Amino acid sequence: MQLKPETTEQHMGSMLPLTIPFMLIALLSLAAIFLYRNRKLQMMLTLVLIGLSVISILIFGIYILFIAKKYTADIVFNIKVLLPVLIVLCLILAQRGIKNDEDLVKSYDRLR
Repeated sequence: MQLKPETTEQHMGSMLPLTIPFMLIALLSLAAIFLYRNRKLQMMLTLVLIGLSVISILIFGIYILFIAKKYTADIVFNIKVLLPVLIVLCLILAQRGIKNDEDLVKSYDRLR
């Protein structure tokens, strides 16, 4: 009995769970940039993006462990693995900045 090698289509189909969250994160981040006039919606969207980013990191980790187990490969970490964590860090900093802007606007409203 001979095993057939995996085709490119099968391999790319297995990466779909990784591709969809990262594409969604990119699109929603772009949308959040242009919501500067509606800070409450912008803050809510960044919180959603933080949650989506954490979920995508978990999916990414499960995928790496599954592939390493399937092919009995060693896991080697490099800079590319840190990019999703950097996304979460940047989103947290954006959330803090938006919150500071909202507090500043509220303080000016109290002075009037």
